[in-house]
Amino acid sequence: MSGFGVGIMCMQAVLLLGGLSSQLPLDDGGQAWFEREAGNGQMAAVNETAAVVGQPWYYSDQTDIERTSERDSLREWNSLEGIALDANKDQVATLLGEPDRIEQDPHIKGREAWTYSHTEIGFYHNNVEYISVQAAAQEAAINGTSLEMERKVLETKLGIPTFEAEDGIVYVRGHTVLKLFLDPETGEGRSLDMYTLSVV
Repeated sequence: MSGFGVGIMCMQAVLLLGGLSSQLPLDDGGQAWFEREAGNGQMAAVNETAAVVGQPWYYSDQTDIERTSERDSLREWNSLEGIALDANKDQVATLLGEPDRIEQDPHIKGREAWTYSHTEIGFYHNNVEYISVQAAAQEAAINGTSLEMERKVLETKLGIPTFEAEDGIVYVRGHTVLKLFLDPETGEGRSLDMYTLSVV
């Protein structure tokens, strides 16, 4: 085992002896999180790596506890603008009403796009294939959490992108893809899209 590995094990032992109650699952970055009673009597997440780099060991106020809850809600993506990738046309119409415009794909039978104010939803037959929110909307709701469509915001909330494409940054969670398309000249967001790997 490397010296770094031994050091981490020692740090875990110190934190556990210091009053940590239980180890939580590793996060997407492979970092261990624990629970510890915060100053206000509530349980808060503790990142053992934070102690190594000199950051606060735990969140002692309600704002940071809420930030932790937000982070957890964005670990996996279930919807964009309230629309899930497993939704059908009836469900979308119930949530958003009738679209402003419907366009049929001239090349692929059964594929069409519904356009709303700043959102486009693609269907293949009766099922949602992708959701695209244009930058004019300024914000997009992922799992009900509204985020500005800016690179620095997504990287703060979601972490380092899975990879960077020529036209944007891409996050992958399981079979779900979230892509922020960027203007090649300004670097500003053009649209935020959610789709499954099957339509890549």
